[in-house]
Amino acid sequence: MLDTQHDKQPGTVLSTSPLVIACGEGALEIVAGQNDSGLYVQGSRLAQEMGIVTDVRLAAKPNAVMKRRTPRADPRG
Repeated sequence: MLDTQHDKQPGTVLSTSPLVIACGEGALEIVAGQNDSGLYVQGSRLAQEMGIVTDVRLAAKPNAVMKRRTPRADPRG
């Protein structure tokens, strides 16, 4: 945890080299992480490979399944 003063929302990228993410209080420096191919790389390289840029807010991927909007046809006719 870095004792960094900022006015950003938690999850906002403060810098990409080093990769620093804002928290509610302070910030986290991401020293290393795992990319989509499963390799562990330095935080700055991870940011580069994932297209992460300063001032973007990171969030969890939505995992909800979309519900069908139209009713299914009755197979009995």
